[in-house]
Amino acid sequence: MSSQKSLYCKLRNKVQRLAASLRKQYYTKKIEQLHSADSHSWWKKTKQFLHLKRTDTFELLEQSNSADNGSLPEIINNFFVSVFAHLSPFDSSPQESIEQDFSNEYVIDPTQIESRLLDDAVAS
Repeated sequence: MSSQKSLYCKLRNKVQRLAASLRKQYYTKKIEQLHSADSHSWWKKTKQFLHLKRTDTFELLEQSNSADNGSLPEIINNFFVSVFAHLSPFDSSPQESIEQDFSNEYVIDPTQIESRLLDDAVAS
């Protein structure tokens, strides 16, 4: 009986190692395929790879629209207002101090750029 159990454990471990190795090979192959895919195919394959359910992008907006009877721009605006409601208002004082320290020495005139590009084009 004990030899049967040890044989069972030995074979079970061998099968589990083989299954883990095959899973690793499978996922490595799938990831390699993603490297050569365009962005649309990449997302599609990634969702399949991760077993994500396909969802309609506008489904939640349509549900919200029918419940609120508001316009789509109002619904989107209300969403962003709710997301950022906990943030404090923007403090513009650092921006004002930067604007006061602004120096014309860092301003590049477009004609200077054009002249430099023309000089480089003539030189080459």
